[in-house]
Amino acid sequence: MPSSDRAPAKVERKRAFLTTLADTLDRLPADERAHLVLGGDYNVIARDHQPAYPGVWLPFEYALFDTLTAAGLTDAHTHLTPGVQQHSWFGRAGNGYRFDYLHVGTALRDHLHGGDYLQEPREQRLTDHAAVTLDLDLRVDALDVRPTPPVTEPATLF
Repeated sequence: MPSSDRAPAKVERKRAFLTTLADTLDRLPADERAHLVLGGDYNVIARDHQPAYPGVWLPFEYALFDTLTAAGLTDAHTHLTPGVQQHSWFGRAGNGYRFDYLHVGTALRDHLHGGDYLQEPREQRLTDHAAVTLDLDLRVDALDVRPTPPVTEPATLF
């Protein structure tokens, strides 16, 4: 998601991106939305973020979470660990922000098994963000992987 330092062009680019995301979610068939996993660096924080950073975020940025909820998507971390504030990015002054999220559709919510914010990639300076993991307990049909019998005759037409 685009970041914004409040320069008018960057704010508009971020607003346009979020509008496009909302429109795309609206157009997805309900079954696809129900099975969707959406994640990444959203470059916004939730209204109830701790610590609070009032006055830093614009209303349309906070509204992203309303859009995701209206689309039937659940914040996996909040669902798994209610009331626990994670930080996935830290500013130069040491301020912690949760910018990175994974959201799941309604058909996947009851299959959430675990997830975490792994700080090691950030601490090792491989990236400036924590890695975000998600464990889904999904049943899948096993594929038959037994080898086929060897061909004993050459495959020719004559």
